[in-house]
Amino acid sequence: MKKKLMICLVGLGIVSAGMAQSDYDKSIGIRFGSAYFNNASVSYKTFLDNGHAIELNGGFGFNNAFSISAAGAYQIHNDLGDVDGLKWYYGGGAVTYTAISNKDGRSGFGLGIFPTAGLDYKINNAPIALSLDLRPTFTLVSPAYYNTFDANLGLTIRYTF
Repeated sequence: MKKKLMICLVGLGIVSAGMAQSDYDKSIGIRFGSAYFNNASVSYKTFLDNGHAIELNGGFGFNNAFSISAAGAYQIHNDLGDVDGLKWYYGGGAVTYTAISNKDGRSGFGLGIFPTAGLDYKINNAPIALSLDLRPTFTLVSPAYYNTFDANLGLTIRYTF
């Protein structure tokens, strides 16, 4: 599975003809994710230049324990078809979290890395951007109870400026 995912991400990068310009410079909002360590987070994205962006997330998880997390990702955005405001992106990042629980094996520090790929849509004539992404997270350090892999599908709603 890991090998297939990496091949797909590399293929997407090679197929990419050129870097897209973003339809906004910065945005802030909420990301809802499926990972046990990150069910909801504040999301901030800023574009550096020529379609390159950094996304930062600070969030909470509520599955089997209360978790506090911080994540950062580097993304490369590209045009997708003829739809104004629609981009696809790929990149990678890292996440760290602390799980707090009174149950054995469910508390502790976690650290993971992830490739990321997704769609970003800036709504025309409105300061709103929507993102749908996949961050398959490979946990390098985690409390005993948790898996070392989490698919982490996310939906983000942001205010753009």
